[in-house]
Amino acid sequence: MKPHDLILVSTLTPPKDAGEPAVYAPLRLSVHGIPAVIPFLQALAAGTPLQEIASRLQAAASSYRSPVLTAFYLSDFLRRHGKTTKVIPCYATDKETLREALLDGAHVVGISSTWIADDAGVEQLREAASYVRSIDPEIPIVVGGVGVQKALRAKTLEETSPDGRLGAQSAVPPFFSDPSVDAPISAFVLGSSGEDTLLHIIEAARSRRPLGDIPNLSLVTAGGYRRTPESEEPCHLDDNPIDWSLYPPQPETPVRMGTGCPHHCRFCDFTGLYPTRQRSLESVIQELKTLAPLPDGSRRVVFTDDNLGASRAHLMALAKRLIGERVQISWRAFLRADVVDADLAAALKESGCRECLLGIESGHPDILKNMKKQLDPDRALMAIRRLDDVGIGTLNTFIVGFPGETAATLETTAQFLSAIPHGDTANAVHRYYLFRFQVAPLAGISTRSLRDRFGLSGMWQEWSHKTMNSEEAALAVRDLFLSVRGPSHAYWELIPEDWSAAKARRVLEARDQVQKTALGGATPDIKGLLALTLS
Repeated sequence: MKPHDLILVSTLTPPKDAGEPAVYAPLRLSVHGIPAVIPFLQALAAGTPLQEIASRLQAAASSYRSPVLTAFYLSDFLRRHGKTTKVIPCYATDKETLREALLDGAHVVGISSTWIADDAGVEQLREAASYVRSIDPEIPIVVGGVGVQKALRAKTLEETSPDGRLGAQSAVPPFFSDPSVDAPISAFVLGSSGEDTLLHIIEAARSRRPLGDIPNLSLVTAGGYRRTPESEEPCHLDDNPIDWSLYPPQPETPVRMGTGCPHHCRFCDFTGLYPTRQRSLESVIQELKTLAPLPDGSRRVVFTDDNLGASRAHLMALAKRLIGERVQISWRAFLRADVVDADLAAALKESGCRECLLGIESGHPDILKNMKKQLDPDRALMAIRRLDDVGIGTLNTFIVGFPGETAATLETTAQFLSAIPHGDTANAVHRYYLFRFQVAPLAGISTRSLRDRFGLSGMWQEWSHKTMNSEEAALAVRDLFLSVRGPSHAYWELIPEDWSAAKARRVLEARDQVQKTALGGATPDIKGLLALTLS
């Protein structure tokens, strides 16, 4: 059998729900210890034995989460250059498949650092590299992705920033700090793109040449880390549209319009990691036209951009192009609320948009100012209503506990949330998600000047500032949930295709009410909720 050019480990562990379980558990109804997601409620209402429900939920959870774009993008890029890729979706669950692929033969192993979120994730990555090394001691193992970019930025800030990022040396992941623990890894890919670098690595490995002549690498050697020369990499966003006809139809296909985000919100640690670039609409439409339909005839797409709407004009152009080309897709994306008006909402709906993911973050203008969010709450609420008018749903995220947060600012946020269309007055399904504030070392809020301004100390989940600390914020998340009268808090689930928006609202909002009743110490009406699920 001809060896693969690349074995790509795209994730290390199965995807997890966002946020901190201990903080968010009170916001989610559980029955018999199982989260009451829609598939669970349907199965329980139908009388399915509990022992049979677990496997259904596992399948439902995997279908809800979009597949990782990196694997498709790199595989397609390498295919265009005559190279083959064997994708290992998850190291933890596909370890045997990885072993078999290594025994069959390969030239290079690549491990993505994009989805690691903490030190434990770094250790899992190093474990995966050691496992590969135990099977094939000679094969080049390269690591790239967001985690490497964050580690590189932290190292740069630590060495060069006069103001400094307090705790930058604690940034995740802690690569480039100890070559002995990174020893199983051959090299880190440092460029902001990496496709060409990976292609050069494969070609060097095939001809048994050393990696030292390839630009944009950090080689791991016995004497330490050795950087190869920097070289600007070409941008392949336009000339590498994925041919989705070569892959099985995905439950929700990930498509990328561009990279980076032009905004500088102070809670975000992705700012500046990647240049802001946009694909041409021709390239995007070409890719979308290769999508095969799912069994129900639909083509579901999630645009993976941090911010799809770089401007109103850009979003309008996309919508009009989708309409004009008659690209029949159902899509959702992250975008800023302040670009949405009535005309854009109507165009988005006609183009197939079913849900907008909006980072509102707070209902109080002072907190938004502290965040440097550059968003007016009244305008944000109007955008949600405009989307509701045409039947587009929203998933709105909020951060609880950012510097300046008080009981009064949280009350304003509760009022904002309660004003979102819900119940019989709404046309679509609107949900929200509460995050407890975390102090990311690479975020703008971690600069020494802003820490001093807000009296902020601590890192990640443990912190305090002049108006709140992390323990108080955890309680505030629960209290805010109890205060909301309207939309439902989001679970990781798909709303069934045969449910109307009205039914989905009834079930999701009733589920929240059941949980609020339970938190208040009263007996929740589980039977009534199950009856709604069946109706």
